Amino acid sequence: MVYPGEEEFLIKGKVTNAFNKPVAKSAITLFSKNPLLVLESITDDNGNFIFKGIAPIDTPAYFISAKNKRGKSFNVGIEMDEFKAPVFSPITNSIVPWFVNIDTGTYLAVNNRVALKKNNCVLPEVICLKR
Repeated sequence: MVYPGEEEFLIKGKVTNAFNKPVAKSAITLFSKNPLLVLESITDDNGNFIFKGIAPIDTPAYFISAKNKRGKSFNVGIEMDEFKAPVFSPITNSIVPWFVNIDTGTYLAVNNRVALKKNNCVLPEVICLKR
């Protein structure tokens, strides 16, 4: 799935009636206590609305109100466009080096055995057959 880049902080959604039909030209109001913010907008013909120019904050809390054509908050619902984060598949074939989280004694013993094998030594008697 392709995710579009976010150029600015937006609050988007759709206003619908009880029959899940879009409500066109509905008045939308966005309230926030911290920071103090009141924005107004009107839905398009498909019931969609968007609020722009909002500064992103750490833990936002917004209240959104929608009204029908008669100016009443009755028989209208708001569906928000929720952010859906991409799902990353875990790396299954990661290679961890054998010496990660190993104690010094074991590390030195393994290195000694490798060095002895390079010198054609027979293990565990440590008899080297240098030629």
